[in-house]
Amino acid sequence: MTANRSGIRIGSCAISILLASLGICRAVLLDRFVATVNGAVILESEIVIERAFLESDLVPENRRVPGLSRREIIDRLITRRLMLNESARFREILIQPERIDEAVESITQRAGGNDHLEAQLRTIGLSPNEFRRRVQDQLTLETYVDQRIRAFIQIQSSDVAEYLMTHRESLHLKGSTSVELLTEAREELISRITNLLREEKVNERLDLQVRSLVDAADIRIIQADD
Repeated sequence: MTANRSGIRIGSCAISILLASLGICRAVLLDRFVATVNGAVILESEIVIERAFLESDLVPENRRVPGLSRREIIDRLITRRLMLNESARFREILIQPERIDEAVESITQRAGGNDHLEAQLRTIGLSPNEFRRRVQDQLTLETYVDQRIRAFIQIQSSDVAEYLMTHRESLHLKGSTSVELLTEAREELISRITNLLREEKVNERLDLQVRSLVDAADIRIIQADD
């Protein structure tokens, strides 16, 4: 058994880890412990399901993550579990059944209808109830990021001006001062840059949040390799 408190690998964009998919255990015979997080167990079956889910059509194409190593999947499961526990501390983060229904329906349509969805779930190893719980957990994490991180980030005009100054050649801008660049740039361009800078800061703060949770947790990797 190998103790691991600080060796969890955190990606450069933790938000993508959180929003891609969520690991829920489906009990199977001959399952085994692969890690514990503050005493809670992560099982081999969770790794199998997580890998299959990440590579399936149920995940939007821009969020699919094929080819992850076993250890990378374990780290994702650990990170997600810690963040779900953190989200549970805030009573205002409550996902109504209607939101879950809408998200499930959207995924069902993307999968090609109920029959195709059920077939993919059987291939992955998820029951409909487990799948619904995954959707609920994903919405919980999205809401946590919105309410506890993104809501506190402000992008100033000086931040936008600095970006414009740095990238003015690629943006084909002629101004040589911040005021000139802000005046020259179209409103749509300024909006896109503002959103880009905001998401960069969201990712930075989320990475810090995850690192803090990992450092404070009792994490033990029991079976890191195949």
